Amino acid sequence: MLFSTVVNPSIFDPNQIAAQNLSAHVLRFAQALTENLVMPVDKSGKLEKAILLHGVKLAQLPNKGPQISGIIAEIVKRRREKLIPFMCGDRYFGDELCKQLSAVSRADAVVTLAPLVGAAGGPCTVIDIADFMISQLETLRRQALGGYHDLDKRASKWLTEQISRTCRGSQEVIAVDPMFLRAGRRKWFLQGLSFFVQSILLERVPAAQDLHLRIVSAPHFEADKDNQIQKADIKLNADIFLRKLSQHLNRELGAARPKIRISLSCKSDDLSRRLLHDRYWASDYSVVKITRGFDFFSDNGDLYNQSLFWADSARPVLAEVLALPDEIPPQTIVV
Repeated sequence: MLFSTVVNPSIFDPNQIAAQNLSAHVLRFAQALTENLVMPVDKSGKLEKAILLHGVKLAQLPNKGPQISGIIAEIVKRRREKLIPFMCGDRYFGDELCKQLSAVSRADAVVTLAPLVGAAGGPCTVIDIADFMISQLETLRRQALGGYHDLDKRASKWLTEQISRTCRGSQEVIAVDPMFLRAGRRKWFLQGLSFFVQSILLERVPAAQDLHLRIVSAPHFEADKDNQIQKADIKLNADIFLRKLSQHLNRELGAARPKIRISLSCKSDDLSRRLLHDRYWASDYSVVKITRGFDFFSDNGDLYNQSLFWADSARPVLAEVLALPDEIPPQTIVV
């Protein structure tokens, strides 16, 4: 659902855009960057600075220039969500920097203006900005915006790829499902979360980066006149859930992996009826809504029939959910 492109700053050069009549192409690409397309950049900031400099100059370009300039300013303002920084070596510049960055980030493509030889270190699609609107990448990206349905007709490998793509490069991933602590489905939620974590770690970039998984749920006990007993039951249920999840992950993943810090928050049921009813996973760069939940698999091992939706517009709602009061103090383990 999430796609990434290394961007050669030359595509935003106002002189080149005017000379080759590329305004419509560059505008469409810039609009894609506000949706489910992100940009790997070097940690030294060379690409970001070059793009921002062109963006400022684009404000003076007639026709679509101010619109493109405004989008670039918005992307830079939202850099935590739209720009993924990678160590790429200070000695690289221009085309060589783009090639190296495409290799270390495993980007889907390099979008460029001038001819660019294939990416160093592995296969990578090179797209001329004039061809972006008719590229396969743009077709797949736009399809993903409409959501994916009938997961029961897909292989688990496909779901693994979607999870990996949306969480790649993010140090923190959030999993929200009000039913996590429902004791009757514990086995399947544990299996689903174990699958989810394994999928995140697949092709993780950088591979050694530790992971923080924030699990958010709601309690599953009816209101009790003795509130202390109710909270004790909730805590016991949470303790059992985390202990069994740790056992699952240690058994499935082994020791040769990054550290995984898992925190579990159980949000107040009074407000969760209003806010905590949808299921999401979220990284720094994406929010995905799932219609059924994290108990992905049925008793026979097939995926349940549910849908995935790109839901970046739900970030404010997700922030409200995370800000809900806790029924019990958050629990944390490291596996």
